[in-house]
Amino acid sequence: MSGQRTDFGLSTASWSDSGRYRFIDALRGVAVLLVLIIHISEIYVQISSNGRHSGRWIADISHEFDFGRMGVTIFFLISGFVIPSSFVGDRLNGTLKFLISRFFRLFVSGQPTTSCLKFQGMSASVSGQAATSGLKFHGIRASIS
Repeated sequence: MSGQRTDFGLSTASWSDSGRYRFIDALRGVAVLLVLIIHISEIYVQISSNGRHSGRWIADISHEFDFGRMGVTIFFLISGFVIPSSFVGDRLNGTLKFLISRFFRLFVSGQPTTSCLKFQGMSASVSGQAATSGLKFHGIRASIS
């Protein structure tokens, strides 16, 4: 299927019906998998260290190829491509519309998460744990105040 050329020199065949780039969604999937591999390998090492076989080799491969950094870099590259193309209208109005929509998109999902984390921090204080207690994940402590 040959499509018409877009402003970016891409064929319209690379677009989905919703106006999204299919290859961008595929790259997002690859980036997610790369980041998941590094996190899962670290968790697996912790779990397997209690058993007969060490799973350290999985984490060594993940760190050797730096899967986490590759995944994050892909996300930044995608953002650098998608954000400018998401501006609609002239420069001022397009930027303002983008910032407002991004704020509400992040605020709506971020507010419940922040509230849950604050509640977890307050319940830790009430239960007699140290006031600086918070989430502990892979040896990193996140203090919620």
